[in-house]
Amino acid sequence: MESAALARDFIRKLGYASNADAIRMLMSGGIINAPITGHDVYRAQKIFGPDIASLKGKTRASPSAIVKLEHIPRPIAAEQSMHVDIMFVQSIPFLVSVTVPLGMTIAGKLKDGSRSTKALEVAILSQIAMYKGQGFTISTVLVDGEGGIAKCEQVLNGMGIQLSPAGPGQHVPVVERKIQVIKQAARAHLAVLPFRMPHSWLQWLVYFCCSRVNVRPGSSDSDGLSPREKFVGRKLDFHRDLRVGFGDYVQVHAQNIKKNSMAPRTVGAIALLPMGNLQGSVRFISLQSLRVITSDK
Repeated sequence: MESAALARDFIRKLGYASNADAIRMLMSGGIINAPITGHDVYRAQKIFGPDIASLKGKTRASPSAIVKLEHIPRPIAAEQSMHVDIMFVQSIPFLVSVTVPLGMTIAGKLKDGSRSTKALEVAILSQIAMYKGQGFTISTVLVDGEGGIAKCEQVLNGMGIQLSPAGPGQHVPVVERKIQVIKQAARAHLAVLPFRMPHSWLQWLVYFCCSRVNVRPGSSDSDGLSPREKFVGRKLDFHRDLRVGFGDYVQVHAQNIKKNSMAPRTVGAIALLPMGNLQGSVRFISLQSLRVITSDK
Protein backbone atom coordinates (compact mmCIF):
# COMPACT_ATOMS: atom_id res chain seq x y z
CA MET A 1 0.00 0.00 0.00
CA GLU A 2 2.84 2.38 0.86
CA SER A 3 4.57 1.67 -2.46
CA ALA A 4 1.31 2.28 -4.32
CA ALA A 5 0.91 5.64 -2.57
CA LEU A 6 4.49 6.55 -3.54
CA ALA A 7 3.68 5.58 -7.12
CA ARG A 8 0.67 7.88 -7.18
CA ASP A 9 2.82 10.73 -5.82
CA PHE A 10 5.44 9.87 -8.43
CA ILE A 11 2.80 10.40 -11.14
CA ARG A 12 2.03 13.83 -9.66
CA LYS A 13 5.69 14.85 -9.58
CA LEU A 14 5.99 13.89 -13.24
CA GLY A 15 3.30 16.45 -14.07
CA TYR A 16 0.52 13.84 -14.09
CA ALA A 17 2.18 11.68 -16.69
CA SER A 18 0.23 8.71 -17.99
CA ASN A 19 0.70 5.37 -16.28
CA ALA A 20 2.22 4.00 -19.47
CA ASP A 21 4.84 6.76 -19.59
CA ALA A 22 5.67 6.36 -15.89
CA ILE A 23 6.06 2.59 -16.20
CA ARG A 24 8.21 2.98 -19.31
CA MET A 25 10.57 5.35 -17.50
CA LEU A 26 10.93 3.00 -14.53
CA MET A 27 11.36 -0.14 -16.63
CA SER A 28 13.90 1.41 -19.03
CA GLY A 29 16.21 2.58 -16.27
CA GLY A 30 15.57 6.23 -17.04
CA ILE A 31 15.36 7.00 -13.31
CA ILE A 32 17.93 5.91 -10.74
CA ASN A 33 17.38 5.33 -7.02
CA ALA A 34 13.61 5.08 -7.51
CA PRO A 35 11.88 3.51 -4.46
CA ILE A 36 9.13 2.12 -6.66
CA THR A 37 8.78 -0.14 -9.70
CA GLY A 38 6.52 -0.17 -12.71
CA HIS A 39 4.41 -2.78 -10.96
CA ASP A 40 3.74 -0.30 -8.14
CA VAL A 41 2.31 2.16 -10.66
CA TYR A 42 0.03 -0.58 -11.96
CA ARG A 43 -1.05 -1.52 -8.42
CA ALA A 44 -1.75 2.13 -7.58
CA GLN A 45 -4.24 2.25 -10.44
CA LYS A 46 -5.96 -0.89 -9.15
CA ILE A 47 -6.01 0.28 -5.51
CA PHE A 48 -6.89 3.97 -5.86
CA GLY A 49 -8.67 3.95 -9.21
CA PRO A 50 -8.16 6.59 -11.92
CA ASP A 51 -6.24 9.68 -10.88
CA ILE A 52 -8.80 12.46 -10.34
CA ALA A 53 -6.46 15.26 -11.40
CA SER A 54 -5.66 13.46 -14.66
CA LEU A 55 -9.34 12.90 -15.33
CA LYS A 56 -10.19 16.56 -14.75
CA GLY A 57 -7.25 17.82 -16.78
CA LYS A 58 -6.94 15.34 -19.64
CA THR A 59 -10.39 13.95 -20.42
CA ARG A 60 -11.28 14.60 -24.03
CA ALA A 61 -14.68 14.65 -25.67
CA SER A 62 -15.34 11.51 -27.65
CA PRO A 63 -18.09 10.64 -30.13
CA SER A 64 -21.14 8.83 -28.86
CA ALA A 65 -20.98 5.07 -29.13
CA ILE A 66 -22.88 3.43 -31.97
CA VAL A 67 -26.16 2.09 -30.60
CA LYS A 68 -26.84 -1.56 -31.40
CA LEU A 69 -30.40 -2.83 -31.38
CA GLU A 70 -30.71 -6.23 -29.73
CA HIS A 71 -34.41 -7.00 -29.80
CA ILE A 72 -35.60 -10.45 -28.79
CA PRO A 73 -39.00 -12.05 -29.47
CA ARG A 74 -41.50 -11.13 -26.76
CA PRO A 75 -42.52 -14.39 -25.00
CA ILE A 76 -45.43 -12.91 -23.05
CA ALA A 77 -49.05 -12.01 -23.69
CA ALA A 78 -49.74 -8.37 -24.57
CA GLU A 79 -52.79 -8.13 -22.27
CA GLN A 80 -51.92 -7.51 -18.63
CA SER A 81 -53.65 -6.98 -15.30
CA MET A 82 -52.16 -4.29 -13.07
CA HIS A 83 -51.99 -4.69 -9.27
CA VAL A 84 -51.72 -1.30 -7.55
CA ASP A 85 -51.03 -0.07 -4.02
CA ILE A 86 -49.53 2.93 -2.23
CA MET A 87 -46.11 2.53 -0.57
CA PHE A 88 -44.71 4.92 2.04
CA VAL A 89 -40.95 5.28 2.46
CA GLN A 90 -40.01 7.72 5.23
CA SER A 91 -43.44 9.37 4.83
CA ILE A 92 -43.05 9.84 1.05
CA PRO A 93 -45.93 8.19 -0.87
CA PHE A 94 -45.28 6.18 -4.04
CA LEU A 95 -47.77 4.48 -6.31
CA VAL A 96 -46.46 0.97 -6.95
CA SER A 97 -47.87 -1.28 -9.65
CA VAL A 98 -47.08 -4.85 -10.69
CA THR A 99 -48.38 -6.37 -13.92
CA VAL A 100 -49.35 -10.02 -14.32
CA PRO A 101 -48.17 -12.17 -16.08
CA LEU A 102 -45.29 -9.84 -17.05
CA GLY A 103 -44.12 -9.24 -13.47
CA MET A 104 -42.91 -5.71 -14.19
CA THR A 105 -42.82 -3.37 -11.18
CA ILE A 106 -43.12 0.41 -11.52
CA ALA A 107 -42.92 2.95 -8.68
CA GLY A 108 -43.86 6.58 -9.07
CA LYS A 109 -43.65 9.32 -6.46
CA LEU A 110 -47.03 10.96 -5.98
CA LYS A 111 -46.93 14.62 -6.97
CA ASP A 112 -46.36 16.98 -4.04
CA GLY A 113 -46.62 14.02 -1.65
CA SER A 114 -50.40 14.06 -2.08
CA ARG A 115 -52.76 11.08 -2.02
CA SER A 116 -55.50 13.10 -3.72
CA THR A 117 -57.58 11.59 -6.48
CA LYS A 118 -55.89 13.86 -9.03
CA ALA A 119 -52.36 12.84 -7.97
CA LEU A 120 -53.29 9.14 -8.05
CA GLU A 121 -55.00 9.51 -11.41
CA VAL A 122 -51.93 11.17 -12.92
CA ALA A 123 -49.66 8.43 -11.53
CA ILE A 124 -51.82 5.55 -12.76
CA LEU A 125 -52.30 7.01 -16.23
CA SER A 126 -48.55 7.66 -16.51
CA GLN A 127 -47.75 4.03 -15.72
CA ILE A 128 -50.44 2.73 -18.09
CA ALA A 129 -48.92 4.91 -20.83
CA MET A 130 -45.51 3.28 -20.27
CA TYR A 131 -47.01 -0.13 -21.00
CA LYS A 132 -48.87 1.18 -24.02
CA GLY A 133 -45.61 2.55 -25.38
CA GLN A 134 -44.15 -0.97 -25.31
CA GLY A 135 -47.19 -2.56 -26.96
CA PHE A 136 -48.87 -3.90 -23.82
CA THR A 137 -52.53 -3.43 -22.92
CA ILE A 138 -53.86 -3.06 -19.38
CA SER A 139 -57.26 -4.74 -19.12
CA THR A 140 -57.83 -4.70 -15.34
CA VAL A 141 -56.53 -2.64 -12.41
CA LEU A 142 -56.73 -4.38 -9.03
CA VAL A 143 -56.55 -2.17 -5.93
CA ASP A 144 -57.16 -2.45 -2.22
CA GLY A 145 -59.55 -0.18 -0.33
CA GLU A 146 -57.66 3.05 -1.18
CA GLY A 147 -60.48 5.56 -1.71
CA GLY A 148 -58.51 7.88 -3.99
CA ILE A 149 -57.71 5.09 -6.46
CA ALA A 150 -61.34 3.88 -6.42
CA LYS A 151 -62.44 7.35 -7.53
CA CYS A 152 -60.41 6.90 -10.73
CA GLU A 153 -62.86 4.23 -11.93
CA GLN A 154 -64.70 6.51 -14.34
CA VAL A 155 -61.49 7.59 -16.07
CA LEU A 156 -60.25 4.00 -16.34
CA ASN A 157 -63.59 2.72 -17.62
CA GLY A 158 -63.46 5.34 -20.33
CA MET A 159 -60.19 3.73 -21.48
CA GLY A 160 -61.72 0.26 -21.51
CA ILE A 161 -59.98 -0.72 -18.26
CA GLN A 162 -61.92 -2.44 -15.49
CA LEU A 163 -61.23 -1.39 -11.88
CA SER A 164 -61.43 -4.26 -9.40
CA PRO A 165 -61.24 -3.13 -5.75
CA ALA A 166 -60.47 -5.60 -2.95
CA GLY A 167 -62.89 -6.09 -0.09
CA PRO A 168 -62.67 -4.26 3.27
CA GLY A 169 -59.45 -5.08 5.12
CA GLN A 170 -58.09 -7.00 2.13
CA HIS A 171 -54.84 -6.33 0.29
CA VAL A 172 -53.42 -7.05 -3.15
CA PRO A 173 -50.78 -9.69 -2.29
CA VAL A 174 -48.82 -9.47 -5.56
CA VAL A 175 -47.92 -5.81 -5.11
CA GLU A 176 -47.60 -6.11 -1.32
CA ARG A 177 -44.74 -8.57 -1.77
CA LYS A 178 -42.96 -6.31 -4.27
CA ILE A 179 -43.25 -3.38 -1.87
CA GLN A 180 -41.51 -5.47 0.81
CA VAL A 181 -38.68 -6.30 -1.60
CA ILE A 182 -38.20 -2.64 -2.62
CA LYS A 183 -38.10 -1.50 1.02
CA GLN A 184 -35.63 -4.24 1.94
CA ALA A 185 -33.29 -3.17 -0.86
CA ALA A 186 -33.62 0.52 0.11
CA ARG A 187 -32.78 -0.27 3.75
CA ALA A 188 -29.74 -2.28 2.64
CA HIS A 189 -28.40 0.66 0.65
CA LEU A 190 -29.03 3.18 3.41
CA ALA A 191 -27.22 0.93 5.90
CA VAL A 192 -23.93 1.00 3.98
CA LEU A 193 -23.81 4.36 2.18
CA PRO A 194 -20.57 6.13 3.20
CA PHE A 195 -22.41 9.43 3.57
CA ARG A 196 -25.64 10.72 5.04
CA MET A 197 -28.10 10.81 2.19
CA PRO A 198 -30.25 13.93 1.75
CA HIS A 199 -33.96 13.23 2.09
CA SER A 200 -34.56 14.64 -1.40
CA TRP A 201 -32.56 11.74 -2.90
CA LEU A 202 -34.88 9.13 -1.42
CA GLN A 203 -37.11 8.94 -4.47
CA TRP A 204 -34.06 8.11 -6.61
CA LEU A 205 -33.12 5.30 -4.24
CA VAL A 206 -36.64 3.88 -4.55
CA TYR A 207 -36.50 4.10 -8.35
CA PHE A 208 -33.09 2.43 -8.38
CA CYS A 209 -34.25 -0.44 -6.15
CA CYS A 210 -37.37 -0.89 -8.26
CA SER A 211 -35.30 -1.02 -11.45
CA ARG A 212 -33.01 -3.67 -9.95
CA VAL A 213 -36.01 -5.78 -8.93
CA ASN A 214 -37.08 -5.76 -12.58
CA VAL A 215 -33.76 -7.07 -13.91
CA ARG A 216 -33.92 -10.21 -11.75
CA PRO A 217 -36.02 -13.16 -12.95
CA GLY A 218 -38.65 -14.22 -10.44
CA SER A 219 -38.60 -17.66 -8.81
CA SER A 220 -41.70 -18.60 -10.82
CA ASP A 221 -40.21 -17.51 -14.17
CA SER A 222 -39.43 -20.88 -15.71
CA ASP A 223 -38.05 -19.25 -18.86
CA GLY A 224 -35.29 -17.48 -16.89
CA LEU A 225 -36.21 -14.11 -18.41
CA SER A 226 -36.45 -11.01 -16.23
CA PRO A 227 -39.50 -8.71 -16.33
CA ARG A 228 -37.33 -5.96 -17.83
CA GLU A 229 -36.13 -8.25 -20.63
CA LYS A 230 -39.72 -9.12 -21.49
CA PHE A 231 -40.79 -5.48 -21.23
CA VAL A 232 -38.15 -3.80 -23.41
CA GLY A 233 -37.30 -6.81 -25.59
CA ARG A 234 -33.55 -6.87 -25.03
CA LYS A 235 -31.10 -8.53 -22.70
CA LEU A 236 -29.22 -6.90 -19.85
CA ASP A 237 -25.73 -5.75 -20.84
CA PHE A 238 -23.19 -5.79 -18.01
CA HIS A 239 -21.06 -2.93 -19.35
CA ARG A 240 -24.02 -0.75 -20.32
CA ASP A 241 -26.73 -1.48 -17.74
CA LEU A 242 -24.70 -2.38 -14.64
CA ARG A 243 -21.96 0.24 -14.81
CA VAL A 244 -22.83 1.91 -11.52
CA GLY A 245 -24.69 1.30 -8.30
CA PHE A 246 -26.69 3.80 -6.29
CA GLY A 247 -24.44 6.20 -4.38
CA ASP A 248 -21.27 5.48 -6.39
CA TYR A 249 -18.87 8.42 -6.69
CA VAL A 250 -17.77 9.01 -10.27
CA GLN A 251 -16.29 11.63 -12.56
CA VAL A 252 -18.61 12.54 -15.46
CA HIS A 253 -17.73 14.51 -18.55
CA ALA A 254 -18.33 18.21 -17.96
CA GLN A 255 -20.87 19.76 -20.31
CA ASN A 256 -20.58 22.92 -22.41
CA ILE A 257 -16.84 23.34 -21.82
CA LYS A 258 -14.82 25.45 -24.25
CA LYS A 259 -12.10 23.32 -25.78
CA ASN A 260 -9.37 25.90 -25.26
CA SER A 261 -10.27 26.82 -21.66
CA MET A 262 -8.55 25.66 -18.47
CA ALA A 263 -11.84 24.53 -16.88
CA PRO A 264 -11.88 20.97 -15.51
CA ARG A 265 -12.99 18.39 -18.08
CA THR A 266 -14.88 16.24 -15.57
CA VAL A 267 -17.16 16.87 -12.60
CA GLY A 268 -17.54 14.83 -9.43
CA ALA A 269 -20.97 13.25 -9.17
CA ILE A 270 -23.02 10.66 -7.26
CA ALA A 271 -24.81 7.98 -9.29
CA LEU A 272 -28.59 7.82 -8.86
CA LEU A 273 -30.25 5.74 -11.54
CA PRO A 274 -29.31 4.03 -14.83
CA MET A 275 -31.90 5.12 -17.39
CA GLY A 276 -31.99 1.75 -19.13
CA ASN A 277 -31.61 3.17 -22.63
CA LEU A 278 -29.39 1.91 -25.42
CA GLN A 279 -26.76 4.61 -24.77
CA GLY A 280 -26.26 3.51 -21.15
CA SER A 281 -27.14 6.94 -19.79
CA VAL A 282 -27.16 7.44 -16.03
CA ARG A 283 -28.70 10.14 -13.85
CA PHE A 284 -26.31 11.72 -11.35
CA ILE A 285 -26.25 14.41 -8.69
CA SER A 286 -23.56 16.87 -9.71
CA LEU A 287 -21.40 17.76 -6.71
CA GLN A 288 -20.65 21.07 -8.40
CA SER A 289 -24.23 22.30 -8.91
CA LEU A 290 -26.17 19.80 -6.71
CA ARG A 291 -28.53 19.33 -9.65
CA VAL A 292 -29.61 16.11 -11.33
CA ILE A 293 -27.69 15.65 -14.59
CA THR A 294 -27.61 12.91 -17.22
CA SER A 295 -24.41 11.57 -18.72
CA ASP A 296 -23.33 8.68 -20.94
CA LYS A 297 -19.63 8.91 -20.04
